[in-house]
Amino acid sequence: MFPSPCLNLRRLAPGLALSMAILLVGCGGSKTPDPPPVTDTTAPTVIITDDTAGVATGPVTFTFTFSERVSSAFTAGQITVTNGTKGTFTWVDNTTCTLSVIPNTGTGTMTVGLAAGAFSDMSGNASLTASETTQDYNYTAPVYTKSTKRGVGCNATHTTADEAALAPGVSWWYNWSPIRNASISSDTDTLNGMNFIPMFWGGTFNASNLESQINALPGVQYLLVVNEPNFTDQAHLSPQACADLWPQIEALATKTGVKIVGPAMGFGPDATYGDPVKWLDAFYAAYKTAHAGQEPHIDALAAHWYDYGLDWYLDKFAKYGKPIWVTEMANWHSDSGWVIDTVAKQKDTMKEMVGICEYRSDVVRYAWFMGRMSPDPHFSSLLGANGVLTEVGQYYLDLPYNTTNTITLPSDAAKAPTDLPANVISLLSGRGTYTSIPVSTWKTSWSAAGADSTAITLGGSSFQKLKFTSGLFVGVEGFETDITGKTTLHIDYWTPEGTSLNVKIVDFGADNAYGGSGANADTTTEITLNAAGTGAWHSADLDFSAQVNKTHIRQLVFSIPATAVTTWYFDNLYFK
Repeated sequence: MFPSPCLNLRRLAPGLALSMAILLVGCGGSKTPDPPPVTDTTAPTVIITDDTAGVATGPVTFTFTFSERVSSAFTAGQITVTNGTKGTFTWVDNTTCTLSVIPNTGTGTMTVGLAAGAFSDMSGNASLTASETTQDYNYTAPVYTKSTKRGVGCNATHTTADEAALAPGVSWWYNWSPIRNASISSDTDTLNGMNFIPMFWGGTFNASNLESQINALPGVQYLLVVNEPNFTDQAHLSPQACADLWPQIEALATKTGVKIVGPAMGFGPDATYGDPVKWLDAFYAAYKTAHAGQEPHIDALAAHWYDYGLDWYLDKFAKYGKPIWVTEMANWHSDSGWVIDTVAKQKDTMKEMVGICEYRSDVVRYAWFMGRMSPDPHFSSLLGANGVLTEVGQYYLDLPYNTTNTITLPSDAAKAPTDLPANVISLLSGRGTYTSIPVSTWKTSWSAAGADSTAITLGGSSFQKLKFTSGLFVGVEGFETDITGKTTLHIDYWTPEGTSLNVKIVDFGADNAYGGSGANADTTTEITLNAAGTGAWHSADLDFSAQVNKTHIRQLVFSIPATAVTTWYFDNLYFK
């Protein structure tokens, strides 16, 4: 017979007796049922605050404090922002995150919020109500005077804080990809006076995808191509293979309007083509053989250098007659007695290399390698912690530059437009994309005193500079066109400091003469162009569909607020 399960609990130790009493059932009494499990059905909520009292004059950090832990699927993408640009998004802890927001230029109110259902708790309950907060701002985006040549290669760790730290001395950046880092927008680039340059890195690509990626970059003018083809661990293309690939790159450039920069050459480990010039000679020869003696279309060559003697190295490329981009440079020399192993040594060689690039006319851009790397035995990183410059980084920003290469004027004409020629009536087409109708004057006799207009030729393209020294207007006339069926005036513009510009079109009426009344009366429509940013080319499509008469368009008038003193550059001005 088995002993009864109803033990004498008094003989057991007090703690064990209690445990046994809980575990045993049926000993002369009934067990109390366990309570049902608790199900979380409460929707999470959020409180949004910011770190700025009064009117914001710079970036604002918004804090999102949730009532409970929310799903890891919540990102900055769920946050809506008006009148501002999203910056760095950070999780502080399980229930708190922050988002930095850069206000739009000017005065206004930005709104940051979350729609109902924008986030869920760990049980899957979605938020039920929308939440938002507002912040007034009066923000003037910094206008940097710096070298247009100076850039940096940045890897995947590059953040908005890093870009803000580099902005006072760096004008462009790339990341060996056709796509920006996730947190860096074109607006962020514009506010920092920096340009992102896309790269097609290797030897194969999906033409349609790459075309879409390039077209998604506002104002993109260049494409870096084929990174170190004579390196086995890089693009690794023979001269013949690259010559076979090149027509696809040329076709892509034609479709998107970008200029081709590359291949990017350095001294490599390949025994046959370790010398980049030997590789390039063989590439040129292979291409010319396949194309009846025609040379490959290359707008600029790219070069990499990690040693003393940069001047000597760049001289090797003079035979090709191309501008040069030095897209990677630093000094990593490791021979005994010459090794670069201190900050002071790196700074000394940096000063020399930057000076060579700034004052050589054949070098149009250069980029230090790199933004941040670890380990960093040669002390070439420009950035340490997020948004913090190293000593070498600050030195790079502070080095003098050739003042003729500053961002107070464009370094090139705007990207070629893609509207079909049959659909446009062009007044100005810098790259010759369209045949423009004659325009006799870009500054009329009745333009404001103190205002000026000058034709600029740069890189084989012509565009127009308008300077408003007293905040008044410039008239454009000497053309006559019928824009029936056209609804939009397209303008590509570049300004170092402008914020808005008024654009008026004037129809002279049935008698095609200034003034008059009735059917002969002049009719006008004026639209304000709000600048998307400074220091880079931007495009605007101004809606003139409300213009009453369109058969005798004879004038354009450009004006700015009376208190402003600004300069604007125009390219690709056409009705469509």
